Amino acid sequence: MQGVLETLFETIVLRGLGPALPAVLMAAPLKKVARAQLKKIYVLNEMGDMTGEYVLDPDCPIDYNDFLKVLPDEGIGDRETLFVGEYVFTAFQSGKFVFVLLSRGQLAAEDINWTALLLTAADAHLAAEAAGTAPRAPEPPKPSADAEKALAEQAARLDAREKELAKLEVQLKAADANLKGRGDELERQKAGLTALADYVAQMQAQVARGVDRARQSLEISEHLATSATENHAAADSQALADLRQQFDDERKALVVAKEELETKYREASEKAALLEKQAAEAAAALQKERDETAAREAEAERLRLAIEARVQELSQRFAAMAKERLMNSHKPGEQSTAPASAALKEIESAKAELAKERKFLQRRAIEMLDREEKVRTREMTLGEREAAVIRREQELASREATVERTKSPTPAAALPPAEVEEARKDIEIRVKIIQQKA
Repeated sequence: MQGVLETLFETIVLRGLGPALPAVLMAAPLKKVARAQLKKIYVLNEMGDMTGEYVLDPDCPIDYNDFLKVLPDEGIGDRETLFVGEYVFTAFQSGKFVFVLLSRGQLAAEDINWTALLLTAADAHLAAEAAGTAPRAPEPPKPSADAEKALAEQAARLDAREKELAKLEVQLKAADANLKGRGDELERQKAGLTALADYVAQMQAQVARGVDRARQSLEISEHLATSATENHAAADSQALADLRQQFDDERKALVVAKEELETKYREASEKAALLEKQAAEAAAALQKERDETAAREAEAERLRLAIEARVQELSQRFAAMAKERLMNSHKPGEQSTAPASAALKEIESAKAELAKERKFLQRRAIEMLDREEKVRTREMTLGEREAAVIRREQELASREATVERTKSPTPAAALPPAEVEEARKDIEIRVKIIQQKA
């Protein structure tokens, strides 16, 4: 059976159906989809047993047993399909035989039509071979409405292709123009690069000339420097002598300035001593005034207490006299006239004495206020003198520092004299005493 199938597909399909095959293929519309790939063909008899197998792809992993596994109990009808993953079994009923096609992917409708046509022709050849008669050549298929429709669609696709070709021609012309423009731009860039290369060459020549001139200038400068060094060697000795003379003059001037500063320092020390003496006298006077003020305040306090006691006594007497006068007012008028007049005289004298003492107390209070004002004025004056002494002390300290700086250049006067040190310590002690007294 295998030989029969091979002979069938090699002789009948490729030769006998050769004239009719293009018409069948033209009837199938072209689609831009993946076509199914035919892997194997199984031939079954009327009983459903496999009588032959034609293998198109030996590497196909699916075989007839897989078909039996997915075959339902009621069987499979004409042009029905069974799926095993991406592989598809398609059955075609043709006379006494059933052809089962194994393909990768499902067959399209047009594939099923021309496959059924081919299998019908194969069935006729197989039946003729079994009967011992030669098969008749199949009649060429008549063009049908589907074929005309397919031709019309193919013509439409050709028109679309022509339009696409026209667009491509326009794009090609535009690309040609763009390419030409880029060529012109490239020529301009080449011209610019040539000009740049010329400019670089000119700059290199100028740099070389500049380097030569710089080398010549350097040689001239070295020659001038050598000659100037010889001249300066002679002038340096004279300049050194002048500098030494200038240094000696400055040293003498510093010695004179130091002596002047020491003189000023002694004068400032004497002035500071005088100011300290004046400050001590002012402090003593201030202390004396303070003592007198304290004594006067004590006397004023004593007088105030005495006046208050006198006022209290007079108040008591006034109260007693008022009480006595009230009691006498209830007695006959003749008996109370003399005591009332005596009481009135006594009251008037007490009032006069009280007014006199009040005036005296006011006068003493005014005197105390004047003395306090004078004491405040003296304290302010003493504070100003103390501030002046402090300023003088600061000036003396600054002058002393100046003297120290002037003494440092000369080795003989590195340490201050003993008299200056003692005077400085004496001034510091006196200033501290003045501050403590203030």
